[in-house]
Formats: sequence, structure tokens, C-alpha cells
Amino acid sequence: MSKRDEIKKIWLECFQDPRPYVDMYFDQVYRDDEALLLCDQSDAPVSSLMLQRYLMSFHGSEPSVSYIAGAATRRARRGQGFMSRLMQMALEESASRGDMLCTLIPASEALYFFYRRYGFSTVFFTKEQRFTAFHSFPVSGEYHLFPEETSDEVWCAFDRFQHQRKCYVLHSRRDFYNILSDLKSDGGNFVVMARDDEDRGSQIVSMAWGVVSDGLLLVKDVMGEDSDSRAAALRQLRCLYTDTPVLLLGHPDDSMGGRLMPRGMGRLVNAFGEQDGRD
Repeated sequence: MSKRDEIKKIWLECFQDPRPYVDMYFDQVYRDDEALLLCDQSDAPVSSLMLQRYLMSFHGSEPSVSYIAGAATRRARRGQGFMSRLMQMALEESASRGDMLCTLIPASEALYFFYRRYGFSTVFFTKEQRFTAFHSFPVSGEYHLFPEETSDEVWCAFDRFQHQRKCYVLHSRRDFYNILSDLKSDGGNFVVMARDDEDRGSQIVSMAWGVVSDGLLLVKDVMGEDSDSRAAALRQLRCLYTDTPVLLLGHPDDSMGGRLMPRGMGRLVNAFGEQDGRD
């Protein structure tokens, strides 16, 4: 059995993700060169994780960083130190390829303590904002829905928005489309808003991602030129999910209020990380 198939087998045993999502992940997101697999003394696969590589906008530069995802150990082999060994392997691999930072998002609050054992600290935050089912997200400008969410114009707007953020893990075009596939597999929606300009015509000014979870419209991110255009994207999502309270996981710099909540962790692995990018 291939490494890909062995890791997929571990995922299906350990995670509760629907089979269509797992198939999508291993068809579109999985890369063999980013996968770490640990076997026991009998050469049986027991633990795996993905060590994905990204660029990060960081004070005017774009160093490479790694992101640990899908860390799992087969149920019958847990508590025997396999994940600890795999984490050490991941940190060594991240440092050897020149990454400045190794990052991850704990799957539960209890795991923040586990990852602190390996030098990780909470360095990424989200600004949690809650709105009632009656909030209309009023705007002062005139906006309309941009219909072609997978067009070149949408990708270019997303790339422009992400580079406007000071410290942000950057996503490639391939990553962007994987995000949309992931969202659609959860039954969510992606909206893109535009504003007419007399000289340049219709211009994309904001976008947002949302999915219903536990009775809330969970907005995973909203990006845009300014607070008014971002509100327009939120208003469009509101039209798709009427009578549903909203939980927005906004960027820490968002001026719309809210409270900072821990989101992701990071560990410095190479202070002089290379800036050679990735495939």
C-alpha cells in the first residue's frame, strides 16, 4: 500500500470527517512530499501528519513557514510516544528545509497544552464577533454580487487582499481553490462583492466565507478594501442564511470590534529562514 493510502487509512480511522471530504482532501490537497508517516518496529504504519509549506507576509518579507495538519495516531497505538516522535521529526524537517516558523491550529483546547511541550506558543489570534439573527449589516455604498467566483478576477482580488495583511500565511491559487472545495463540501457559501467604477467598470471589493455550524452562521473569514465593503459581503451572506445568528472569526486588525481569541500556535525553527518560496 502506498504512503498516501496508508495515511488516508489512518485519517478514516481517527477523524470524523465525511468520506466525500476525505476523498477531496487526498485528491486535491494531499502531497506526498509534505506527508510524514511513522511506523512501529514491525513496520506497521501507526502515526502520520501533513507538514505543508506556505509563504507568510512578515514585516515586509515573505519567509517560508510550515503548517502541521492532520496529526493522528491509530487508536490502538496511542499513549506509546509515537506522536511525540513524529512531532520531533516534523520540527527537524521544517528547520532543515529553511522554514522560519512551524505552525498549527490545535483541534481542541486541551491540545494547546500538548503542543506547548514542543515549544509552541499561541501567536495567531482571531477577533471573535457575534451578531444576532436580526443584525442587517448596514452599508453606505452600493454593491452587487460578482457572479464568477472561480474567475481570474476573483483570484487576483483574493491575492491582493491577503497581501494587504501585515502578518498572514499566504495561499497559492491552488490553495485558494482547495479552500473553496472544502467549503462547498461542508455545504457552505462563498460570496464576492463588487462596486461599479466610472473609469474601471465593475471592481471586486470584498469576499466572505460562511457555513452553518451548531445553529450559527460561522463566517470563517471576510476580506475587503474597507469596513463598508466587508460589511457588504457579510450582508450578502446574511441574505443566504436569514434568521441565523452570526459568529465572525475576523482578522485581529478588524475595526468592527469583538474580542481576541487564540487561534493558532507557532514555534520558531530557523531565525534565518530562507525566502525561496515553494511549488
